[in-house]
Amino acid sequence: EAVFLLNDALGRLADVHTRQEDMVDAEAWAALPTAQRVEKERRLEQVRRTARGFLDLAKGSLSALLCLTSDPSVCGAFVNQPVRAKKLALMVIEFLRRLCSSDENQSLKVQHPEKLGWNPKQMLMDTTQLLLNAVTTVPHFAIILGSSDNFDLLVLRRATSILTNKCNFSSGGLSALQQLIAQLTTGPRVASTAGDGESVSITQRLIAEYRAAEDAEPTPELLKRISASYKSELAPLAHDEMDMATGHAGSYEHHYKQNIAETPQASTAKSKLK
Repeated sequence: EAVFLLNDALGRLADVHTRQEDMVDAEAWAALPTAQRVEKERRLEQVRRTARGFLDLAKGSLSALLCLTSDPSVCGAFVNQPVRAKKLALMVIEFLRRLCSSDENQSLKVQHPEKLGWNPKQMLMDTTQLLLNAVTTVPHFAIILGSSDNFDLLVLRRATSILTNKCNFSSGGLSALQQLIAQLTTGPRVASTAGDGESVSITQRLIAEYRAAEDAEPTPELLKRISASYKSELAPLAHDEMDMATGHAGSYEHHYKQNIAETPQASTAKSKLK
């Protein structure tokens, strides 16, 4: 939900930027009919209010998570829950990606951003601190982060660069973030399934498991087996047309013929025969 709110907020900010750009050229703006200028100003104010509303909601969600994870006991209970941990990892990476996008940042430069509550540097610092809270309390979260579908190491490096050069982020936080990047550079590590004391990356483990499964049962054979099982399970539920007048004897056929005999077509209203 927080990601959707951020996406909506940034979309409205881009709209504000576009509408404000239309007003930069004073001569062109003054040449517009008064009614058109009034309508553009009205629409700009509406978009501003919408953008601020979505931003407030997105920042509220981020602040709530930051508050929860600042308490190690609460953070541990929160991040140790697999489903929540995966959602948190996806959210953190997406927030960092959107806040550090150089292409997108140009379209998010608006006049008087403080009036809209738009402070990307503070949001970036809060998002990074949320990440560090989770990793510090539950080191295993680094593996969850690295295995997320949207994980991009370049995003973390870009965030580190911005935090170092443009934000007042703590030196301890920067050091922790750099250590996390170094850990993720070689891939998240998990215990070896071979029991030999070594460690393998999640990607290596998945490839090994895939090859083992393929060796045990090749994909064509697997699909053939599943197809046969599927047909076998559905066979009892299948039906076909049956000639009720000359079909196999049975109670259903008996009642079918009896119904026809007791209700001849000649005595049936024409309206019911249509």
